[in-house]
Amino acid sequence: MNVLDAAQATVKAYPGGAESLAPRLDMSGALLRGKVNPTYDRNHLTLAEADLLMTVTGDHRILHALAHTHGYVLQRCDDLEAERADAQHRVDELVLQLMRATGTFAGTIAEAREDGVITHNEAKDASNAGMDVQKTVVDLVAAIQDQVRLG
Repeated sequence: MNVLDAAQATVKAYPGGAESLAPRLDMSGALLRGKVNPTYDRNHLTLAEADLLMTVTGDHRILHALAHTHGYVLQRCDDLEAERADAQHRVDELVLQLMRATGTFAGTIAEAREDGVITHNEAKDASNAGMDVQKTVVDLVAAIQDQVRLG
């Protein structure tokens, strides 16, 4: 969708269309319809009017169309901040999980060695606990790499 089509679609999608939206933009319905008509070659929205239109409607398809025309994709900053916060929370959780898994691993080994004889089942339990530590380390490293990608 190009910018002019996006502007027209934004106005048409607004409840009540141009007639109910125009007063909020300090213009008449006829003027707004003319400004967003892609077949007209003049009197289009100014940048300030397009900005106000997006603010009033909460519809940002004009911005997305403009970005797309120039080879960009947009992402809301608050979405990115939330993603970063989630990534940090994930790292924190995995560090705690690693500490728990390491403690369980150490406890399993200590319990197996308590009587001086390590049975097949005790070795299996220690192996499983060790695998849990390894899995948690792999997950933690991946979560840290995700944070690097998020910048």
